[in-house]
Amino acid sequence: MKKMFLDENNKIHKQLYLVVFITLIFLAALFTSQNLQAEEPGRFGEKPTKEQIIEKLNLAVTEGKLSQEEADIKLEAILSGDFKGKKPGRFGKK
Repeated sequence: MKKMFLDENNKIHKQLYLVVFITLIFLAALFTSQNLQAEEPGRFGEKPTKEQIIEKLNLAVTEGKLSQEEADIKLEAILSGDFKGKKPGRFGKK
């Protein structure tokens, strides 16, 4: 007749496998998140420098995404602090 409940040894083995499995998942997530952060420096919490902003705007102008006048207006707005980058309606007025 088969046992209806696990004996003590089988229960301990299953708990050990579960702990090893969870540890492996945790380590994989840890190393993956470190690799993502290393690939994109300055993405979280750091403000871009004036040179980086100018470089991006110049790249957009050369690609034809912006005109030089639009880039100048955006640069002035960003450097003066008027340009917050918030989408309308997201935190209040719609």
